[in-house]
Amino acid sequence: MSLVDALRACRRRWWIPVLVLFVAVVAVFALTPTSTKAQPDFQAKSILLLNPGANQSTSVNLEEATLETTVGAVPKAAAALLHYDGNPTVLAGQVQVSSEATVGTVTIEVTGPDGPRDAQVANAFATALNSNLTQTAVSSYQNQVSSVQGRLSTLQSQINQYNGKTDPVSQARLGAAEDQYRLSYDQFQQLAAQGQPQATFNVLQRAVPVPSGGVHPPRSRLTRSVAAGLVGLLIGVGIVLALELLRPRIQDREEAEREFGTVVLAEIPSLSRAERRRYASDSSSYHLGSFREAYRMLRTAILLIGAPDPESTGGAGTTEQLLVTGPQVILVTSPLPGEGKSTTVANLAVAMAESGRTVLVCNADFRAPQVHLAFGLEPGPGLTDLLTEQEGRSLADLVQETGVPGVSLVHAGKSVDSPAELVATKGARLLDQARALADVVLLDTAPLLMVSDASELLPAVDAVVMVARVGQTTRDGARRSAEMLERAGIPLLGVALVGVHFRVADYYASRYSREGPDTKHRRLVDRLRSPRPTRDVVRVTGRSADARPADIKPTDAKAADARPAGDTGAQVTDTKATSNGGGAPVSSDDPSPAATRGSD
Repeated sequence: MSLVDALRACRRRWWIPVLVLFVAVVAVFALTPTSTKAQPDFQAKSILLLNPGANQSTSVNLEEATLETTVGAVPKAAAALLHYDGNPTVLAGQVQVSSEATVGTVTIEVTGPDGPRDAQVANAFATALNSNLTQTAVSSYQNQVSSVQGRLSTLQSQINQYNGKTDPVSQARLGAAEDQYRLSYDQFQQLAAQGQPQATFNVLQRAVPVPSGGVHPPRSRLTRSVAAGLVGLLIGVGIVLALELLRPRIQDREEAEREFGTVVLAEIPSLSRAERRRYASDSSSYHLGSFREAYRMLRTAILLIGAPDPESTGGAGTTEQLLVTGPQVILVTSPLPGEGKSTTVANLAVAMAESGRTVLVCNADFRAPQVHLAFGLEPGPGLTDLLTEQEGRSLADLVQETGVPGVSLVHAGKSVDSPAELVATKGARLLDQARALADVVLLDTAPLLMVSDASELLPAVDAVVMVARVGQTTRDGARRSAEMLERAGIPLLGVALVGVHFRVADYYASRYSREGPDTKHRRLVDRLRSPRPTRDVVRVTGRSADARPADIKPTDAKAADARPAGDTGAQVTDTKATSNGGGAPVSSDDPSPAATRGSD
């Protein structure tokens, strides 16, 4: 993750560091006393040096002496010297012991805020250790002397027993006893010359309290709160980065363009539940202006980017002609299911029809066809029926008119086992027929990474538009989709980014609304009179700005033909159809089952 990605992640989830910072500051501020007296820390060291004239028969192991300082009899002796009534092990936990074998020293150190007491503890442990080792050496010496004296007494008794006897056996035993006596007596003389052992260690330095200095924790409540805030901020940033790594999904326009390797044609805003409920019977409301305008921007971007180069046409033609000659067959797909491609197809078809073009929507998602639900149509014969027939009907026989003027639809058809094989053999011929039926052909296909149905149609289309949803499309899925198209040699026209969270409805309301009090009052009355929308099907309406739901008859061909070609007034948004047949918008953000089925 680069620094720029980290900054973007923090900007998106800014509330996490702020929340952690706030909790840390409040907690520390509440738990810290009003005033905390500064207490410096002290160090007290007692250094013991091995006594070379200790007259000890065995050498002292410094590692064992270091261990004995904090366990066994030494802590109990130190606690007795300090008159400490607690657990000696707790007292030993305050002591740090180290040794240096090259010079023969043992260092006992105690650190704490009470300097005099720390010095007493260090000196007590030094005294206890020295006394314990010295007592052990003296006891060993006395045991050796007692053992030699007892052996001499026994040998003297044997000598007295065999002395004066002339038989060879007695003389031999007497000689042996005298030899052992002389050896034991020599050993006794050595012990007597050695003398009783002295102290094991000499005190090289007695412990005295010395201020340790160093870094101290903040003392005041304000300082501690500020420090806690900084720590909380760092923890919050860490949480944000961890979430970003654990949930690698596209979150904004920059990430979509970087992962797909192409431009974002349009950003489709999301509608909240309140907006969908509020404007279920009023899809022409100016509050939905940003939603409608986003699909018009998508239409314009597709036509402009997909338009031929003026030089390739000899430089002739007006701008209007160039817009009309944009890509005719447009394949709309997404990396994975549930990312809004079917809803995008429906809304893009409406936007194309608003510009005066005839639009044919081909439901080429043979696995889970959904786009017909957006137009309130029931399933019927479609592409798979035509692909499986040897002779007979043509594509024109399967075209079904929708409630939106200028928009017609071809169903997916019956379910088949291997639609990819049928598309690979006859798909190009069907697209040639579709070109003759409408100005723009929109193909709603299966997700690109799930099945190969869309891949079989790629060579025969003019443009490919990828649909991605903010917070759902993964970065890996975006990269794999772009790589798949690149390997096939199919250029990706751009990305339609669905579910972007930004609010521009107020801008449209304040700048472009010129409604008077009467118009607003009539809309309120119409909204109250209209029945509550159901959540059964997803519908698209072809309704003008001033018509009520009951005034619309989408199946009336004469009424549809009488309207201007560029003014359909239709829009697909987020709500469901009403019980009287009136239309309502459909959007890719509706959580209901119907909308979920329609947003694939």
